[in-house]
Amino acid sequence: AYALIGDGERALEAAKEAVEKEPDSPDAHALLGIQLTTRFDIKGALAELSRATLLAPNDSKIVTTLAQVY
Repeated sequence: AYALIGDGERALEAAKEAVEKEPDSPDAHALLGIQLTTRFDIKGALAELSRATLLAPNDSKIVTTLAQVY
């Protein structure tokens, strides 16, 4: 929601909190990866999206997002 209103800092913090609360959630890792791309942290984004893909290898949205970042 924060990203939609242009608050990138809060969006990033919310994504980090989601990963902390649910470290086995592929959606949380994907969200953090997406937020990191907005910060041009490609290395961090790839790490989070790769983790999300390991957790949900059949999720085409996550796999596609990872491919787009590469």
